[in-house]
Amino acid sequence: MSARRLALSQRIAAGIVVAFWISFLGDYKQLPPAIVDFEWNFVAPDLLWIAAPLLFASRLLVTGHRKARIACAIAGGALFYLGFLDVMYNILHGQYWTDRGYLDATVNLACLAFGVVNMRYGWGDE
Repeated sequence: MSARRLALSQRIAAGIVVAFWISFLGDYKQLPPAIVDFEWNFVAPDLLWIAAPLLFASRLLVTGHRKARIACAIAGGALFYLGFLDVMYNILHGQYWTDRGYLDATVNLACLAFGVVNMRYGWGDE
């Protein structure tokens, strides 16, 4: 994947994270209490340790900064870690077998996959 394409993807992913939290704040009362309690734990980590590093890595990629790969690996690691926490919670609490299961699985798979993409890019030596 080219640096420009990854940078654009990072910006889109950061925007999706922000949009998720805006959406969550608008309709969290319709979700089961256990899910709401769990999700509240992720507001700050998602915004400060996923969205912000993705935007930072994107900026470094676009400007050709020599630390761009490191920033991608860090952002990817954070994305993968927090996505994996979601997977474990969803498995342990049966969330994949609810009405939202398909959505949860899709989001979790996207987090894990895009985390790996960013980490692999960061580990590259091109």
